[in-house]
Amino acid sequence: MNRDTQRDAQKRDSMHRWYQTVLVAILLILFILSATVVILAFVPITYPVLMSVLGNEIDSQSQTVHTQIISFFFWRGSLDILTANEVSHMRDVRILLWIDLALALFSLILLIFLFRTKRATWNRKTQRTAGFVLILAPLIAVLLPFDFLFTAMHVLLFPQGNWQFPADSVLI
Repeated sequence: MNRDTQRDAQKRDSMHRWYQTVLVAILLILFILSATVVILAFVPITYPVLMSVLGNEIDSQSQTVHTQIISFFFWRGSLDILTANEVSHMRDVRILLWIDLALALFSLILLIFLFRTKRATWNRKTQRTAGFVLILAPLIAVLLPFDFLFTAMHVLLFPQGNWQFPADSVLI
């Protein structure tokens, strides 16, 4: 091999490793974020634990609503204590949660495939890239006001506007 061919091969290998590192970092972040949403939405114990950690007591109505919503997400039961608009919103949420679950599983399967077939390696560069994004994303979330993030997320995910409820809604 002459020098130009060797240099080209090294450049391709370097670029391949860079793409590989970015792909693994993105998949890892996607899995962690998606899995977190899945756990919060589908595991019944997370709501009481979260409320306890935040220092909030759960009244019987909140517990009933939470139990009905979890059942509804699994296509069991109804949301008979919610209004028609609230049920419409929860239908949209259920679809998004199942898409999120599929995304978590897809990213996990792809990560396992990449590592099992030796197409990806867990190296310092991958660790730094994933760590940087995992630190940057929550930092941005902390620096931006919650109301802004909440509204932006709902406008993006529910453009039809069925996410706004009166102050006395049981979902609030």
